[in-house]
Amino acid sequence: PDTSTFATVSRAKEWLSTCTKHHGDCLVPARTELPSRVLVVSNHKVILRETKGEIGRYVALSHCWGRNPVVRTLRANIRDHKENIPWPALSKTFQDAIILTWRLGFHYLWIDSLCIIQDDPDDWAEQASRMAQVFSNAQLTIAASRAADGAGGCFTRYASEPFTLVETDGQVRAVTDPGAWAAFVPAPATTDRDGATRRLRIGPQIEHGLTRAPLLQRAWVLQEQVLSPRLLHFACGELYWECVSHVACECRGWERRAETLQSETRLRKAHGRLVELRHRHRRGGGLAATAMAAKAAEPLERSKDFEAYRTLVEQYMDLDITNDADRLPALSGITFGRPHDEYLAGMWRSMLIESLHWSPSRRGAERRAYRPATYRAPSWSWASIEGHITHVQDFAASSYRSDDNAKPKATVIAVSCTPEGIDVRGRIKGGYLRIRGPIEEATVSKVRAAGANDRAGADTCAELVGKHGHIHGTCLLDVPLVSARGESAEVKKSGRVLCLQISTSAALVLKSIASPPGSYTRVGILITDEQTTHAWFTHSRSEAVFIS
Repeated sequence: PDTSTFATVSRAKEWLSTCTKHHGDCLVPARTELPSRVLVVSNHKVILRETKGEIGRYVALSHCWGRNPVVRTLRANIRDHKENIPWPALSKTFQDAIILTWRLGFHYLWIDSLCIIQDDPDDWAEQASRMAQVFSNAQLTIAASRAADGAGGCFTRYASEPFTLVETDGQVRAVTDPGAWAAFVPAPATTDRDGATRRLRIGPQIEHGLTRAPLLQRAWVLQEQVLSPRLLHFACGELYWECVSHVACECRGWERRAETLQSETRLRKAHGRLVELRHRHRRGGGLAATAMAAKAAEPLERSKDFEAYRTLVEQYMDLDITNDADRLPALSGITFGRPHDEYLAGMWRSMLIESLHWSPSRRGAERRAYRPATYRAPSWSWASIEGHITHVQDFAASSYRSDDNAKPKATVIAVSCTPEGIDVRGRIKGGYLRIRGPIEEATVSKVRAAGANDRAGADTCAELVGKHGHIHGTCLLDVPLVSARGESAEVKKSGRVLCLQISTSAALVLKSIASPPGSYTRVGILITDEQTTHAWFTHSRSEAVFIS
């Protein structure tokens, strides 16, 4: 199929019209305040406009920057861009998005690289803080899902390998010649009554067309997809529609109500929890908002809230990001919705003890965890690590049940994060946690690569010896082995550490640092059973510890 044809555009118009007129959950104001800057588009012409509070309708573009440079608005060329952005200077993805915007009947398009002054830190911070409004208020988000960079474009002409249609049990299965893989297709009438098969070419199914799409592997895109009420995916060989109420594909083989897909493995692989999160955002005002927000103190609802946010963080940290410093800003748009809570380096104050139970994960880890060279977050936050993240399951799953033995054992005395700019959910330049709990000193007897029998999933473990001898449990280190001598970048054999119990089955592993005096940095987490922690911490003194 050719996704640049007028038939494809007509199909997109049909989806958009149906959604606008009939989908109550997808309502977007017919006219809203435009972003600070938009592109004014016509057929093969585009200029940049400062909107100054203008009201109108606009489309947003979600795309991969990739390795190839894309045209950007800079302090040196913004005046020129307000006069004209030369068509040849635009990438194919930008050109396709402009053409599509025009064909759909819109005059305004928002593209991040052109609507944000890329070499102005103040403008970048201000516009990044408004990302939630940009995508939430867009009439439509065009997702260049198939393109790894600007050269890939939106439109494509695709020819799949040949298939044979075979009818089995009243269903039609498309099978490749060698039988490499098969997919059910919604066209039983295409099989002859005598059982003969006919040859044809069909596009890939959702698991091939969207699951592996380059755009969906990018960290910035998660919030764009959660916040957008309507998405038009240009995938490999086919167009996909997704809104709060409905999902569909160009071949009409994948049409149903959005909520019916929440339990399907294929959609979870392609989008994670996007359908659920989009519902919550449109109905409740943000990622962490729930229908029970007013009852945040209720144990069960707090547990559910943490479970949802924890899952999001784990999935988010599986996504790629080009600039390590963008990890918190790229999530900021979907961290609204808890007006009486405090957001701290990727964590919520009301759920801080639970949130400390994170560890780097081996799960599917193509890359090993590391602390970015440039400061990104205090050591107690998962945002201080770049890599896959997991949370201690036994605590998180039942954190507030009175009959459960995984209960908080520490108390937060004070906590603070200092933002780098105006966005408190964006980049930060400092932070600390003052926490009180049972403490015990220990010595590192061995640092080793984690094995299959170790709990959770870090790359590197340490064996600890305390006052009562060897500590049974798994000490998961935040940074993996870096030498054949069995040393971690942060923890060495015979080194002294401080263990601070935070729950019945877990303790933070801390290392003393010189600045500020008397403070510690997190280097790992110790996971044990109730019997071990009871024996080790029962008679321990409780102290307040400063962690930076």
